[in-house]
Amino acid sequence: MKSLKLLILFLFVISFSNAQITINSNDLISIGDTLIQGEDDNITSFLTGGTGEQTWDFSGMTTDSQDTLIFIALADAPFASAFPDAELVLEILQDNNGTPDTMFMYIDHEPGYLHILGMSAAQYNAVHSYPYQNIMPFPVTYGDEFYSVYMSLIKYYNGTDSIMHKQYAKDTVNVNAYGDVILPSGTFNSLRFYHNVYRTDSIFIKTGTDWIFVNSNEYPSDYYEWWTNDPTVKMKIAELQTDEQGNVTGGNFMKNVFLHNTSVKNIDKNFSDIIILNIGNGEIAVKNIPKGYKRLCIYDVSGKEIYSESIYSGKDEISVRHLIPGIYIVSVFSEKGKIAKKIVID
Repeated sequence: MKSLKLLILFLFVISFSNAQITINSNDLISIGDTLIQGEDDNITSFLTGGTGEQTWDFSGMTTDSQDTLIFIALADAPFASAFPDAELVLEILQDNNGTPDTMFMYIDHEPGYLHILGMSAAQYNAVHSYPYQNIMPFPVTYGDEFYSVYMSLIKYYNGTDSIMHKQYAKDTVNVNAYGDVILPSGTFNSLRFYHNVYRTDSIFIKTGTDWIFVNSNEYPSDYYEWWTNDPTVKMKIAELQTDEQGNVTGGNFMKNVFLHNTSVKNIDKNFSDIIILNIGNGEIAVKNIPKGYKRLCIYDVSGKEIYSESIYSGKDEISVRHLIPGIYIVSVFSEKGKIAKKIVID
């Protein structure tokens, strides 16, 4: 009888404990997926927790600002030729104190791994991570440990001034906890990645044809990420940054997700229906804008936003004038995704 009770108790514990999940390549991101990420400026009250099985209650997180993360095809991004091994691109639309800003991250997503190859933005064009930033191997589960060692060179050009920022990073990642993460958007069974990062930042200035060393700083940069294999999310759901004492100093969380396979297909018109006409003399016309799209943006090849216009209900055509010759990316956004096409102005 005692053995039976122990067996029943054992089965009960199994049934109601959080399962240790495994994340595989096909559990994550696809072209067309969109994530709304909330930034909480008052996040110091939240705890990263211990190791092993945990429950993290982040339901009190609030949105002080938000970023929109959209996974797009390589052909729709600037500097595509600089990252020929990328499988897709993460376009990050940031609200920088009311000033829109855009960054692109070039991703190699294979059955055995997820790597970041580099990024681009208006301030510094294409930046490579050498050899790459290892986000995770596949499959990955509780108890795993992996590493990422990479170097990046960022060059800023401001008139006659040239500055180079060289960063070396060694990231040791321990998948050291698992369990439910409670967010304002729902509860998700997750793996926690603890990143123990050591960075060296060096600054150089250009004098004539030579780069002159200015200074260097070394510092730790630890943070925690929570990832899930939940098919309704397909992405990291939360992150907390900490100081050397382990105190939480910042973070973000998944506010909403729109997946290409479930949400974008319900938009009235197909992506291919949109028409971008080069009228001539620096003018283009964007026609057949699908219902539900709210904003049109035009970027130059560096990713800098040079034009933006709201799309009012019922409006399906917009004309843009006074574009100087060059290559542009025309993007039309809804809450569930975007359409993007390149156009050349002669």
